[in-house]
Amino acid sequence: MLVSGLLQNRNHISFEDNNASLTDRSIAQIKLGNLICVIRERYISFLQSTQKAVGQLKVMTPKILLRIAVVIILLHNIGHTLGHSGWKNAPDEVNRRAIDAMTSNEFMFMGEKSTYARFYDGYGYAGTLTLLLAMILLWMLSGAQSKLSKQLAMVTGLFLVSWAIMEYLYFFPLAAGMTLMAAILTIWSASKMTGAQ
Repeated sequence: MLVSGLLQNRNHISFEDNNASLTDRSIAQIKLGNLICVIRERYISFLQSTQKAVGQLKVMTPKILLRIAVVIILLHNIGHTLGHSGWKNAPDEVNRRAIDAMTSNEFMFMGEKSTYARFYDGYGYAGTLTLLLAMILLWMLSGAQSKLSKQLAMVTGLFLVSWAIMEYLYFFPLAAGMTLMAAILTIWSASKMTGAQ
């Protein structure tokens, strides 16, 4: 407020710098003061909006949080399944050679002929089923309020965190980000569960 008054009445202010009206230094001080006021006003506005958001977050029940996590995992699972089902369609020659090597080189594994493409298919389908299991488990937990459901939600959330780390390290950030969002929602819901018997 003082700086605003200085800006409005700057023609009536005398400064000690050689009794000059407005030196470069005093102009810079006024601009800095004005900037501080603007930052302060924006910070107050930010705090007020954050306070409103926090108030809205309090209405997020464990059921809602888990159902949102289920929707995120569902979208992730659809993307995973569609992406995995078309992995043999090579976009370029380098990928084509890698796919050919994976599908054509057979070897014995546990008494059966196999290929790396077969392993890759199996891992992809196992991932689809694991995400499906996580969805079903979270949906079932969203309707329960017990000590066991709280514990299962926390364990499932930690499992999803580890799954997200694995996806980040071995696949790509979008998949990891979706799983991490679901994990955060799951752990948050577990922390909000009452654990009533």
